[in-house]
Amino acid sequence: MSQRDLALNSNTRLLSVAGYQALFAALNQDASTLPESDTHKACASFLLLSISTGLPVKSLLIPGYIGHPGIFSIHDKRAYIYHSLGITERSTSQTLAEEDYENNFDTIKIPLPLWLIDNLLTFELPVKEDFTAYLADLRSSLGLPYLSVNRIETALHVVLSRYTPDCHRHIADLICRTPAPHAPAMYYSSHTSEMIITHYKSALSVLSRLSNFDLAYITPWHKYTVGSGFALKIESVHAIISEIIKEVELSINEVDHFNNTSIFVWFVFCLLTGVRPNNGLGKSYDIDLVMGWLLINDKPVKKVKSDRLIPLCPTLIRYLIDYRDYLIDYQTKHQANHDISATIDDIRLGHDEALLKLLSERAPTLKDIKRGDAYHMNKHIIDANPYWTRHFVR
Repeated sequence: MSQRDLALNSNTRLLSVAGYQALFAALNQDASTLPESDTHKACASFLLLSISTGLPVKSLLIPGYIGHPGIFSIHDKRAYIYHSLGITERSTSQTLAEEDYENNFDTIKIPLPLWLIDNLLTFELPVKEDFTAYLADLRSSLGLPYLSVNRIETALHVVLSRYTPDCHRHIADLICRTPAPHAPAMYYSSHTSEMIITHYKSALSVLSRLSNFDLAYITPWHKYTVGSGFALKIESVHAIISEIIKEVELSINEVDHFNNTSIFVWFVFCLLTGVRPNNGLGKSYDIDLVMGWLLINDKPVKKVKSDRLIPLCPTLIRYLIDYRDYLIDYQTKHQANHDISATIDDIRLGHDEALLKLLSERAPTLKDIKRGDAYHMNKHIIDANPYWTRHFVR
């Protein structure tokens, strides 16, 4: 309350929103009005770029960093920084066309004030002592005892996630280039370019409320979608699932019907939970069909546990219950096969056994579904790694 409503600097890690606004106003004032010979002007300019983009000051002070074509795009009338989400490019599919995919690019563009970039390209790089002296002056003049370079570098993320209307941490991670290990959701997200720019401009409007900082340079880009290259349009997924259902309906014998049914439910399971389509997907004792929860450990081989609960929607619960009943019915018809009967008993009783199974071709036994099985059985429908399902549930 003291930080949000009373604007008190009671948090040693963050500034209040009034503190960020006062800081931004001071940086903008010094960067735009101080004489060229004043080292405070250069320091203010570098810090103004950092506070408005989240770029690390240490990086900005690397010779040749500002204006580097791999980071900046600078033209006569427009400048921006851009970064790739680093998502693996999709391979050329034999069965999916470009229009089946949802996203056009995985690059985030952030517009920059051209006057500031032009100035920074002409300045000599300040030394550490210059920044130390300038920050000391700002702490004293603004009454911000906890002001530091780190508070400046993280200001945009804080304002986006806390003080920008209708924004949240995920959008802040995208705009501020949060490293993927700390923001894994960016791999599976899908956003429009204008939405990202709108949130960015709103955040700068909050930051610059006490200054005359001109936001006219932030104008909409051409419209495109940003996110994972593996994300399919919902219409494409509907078409794929419809084709898989046809495989079930057109099964020529009981074994094919069993396996096609299992693969169909396997895809539904992946699509509606977002779990990784690894071997042994969905152990029976981890699925609570009464409460509607799935307990999953994404990376069981690691020392640090990553167990989490995933809610099961009513549609998936219905499919899993029907599939379990399908197994029990199959067991009733094949009681002489003791191996299969024992496996289905373990599934029915909620033991350490994967719910979804395939009938083995070599022997009358049940085996766990591997994502290679799902791929090869449906390659004629969708020639893509089943991991595409993980990019859909978002």
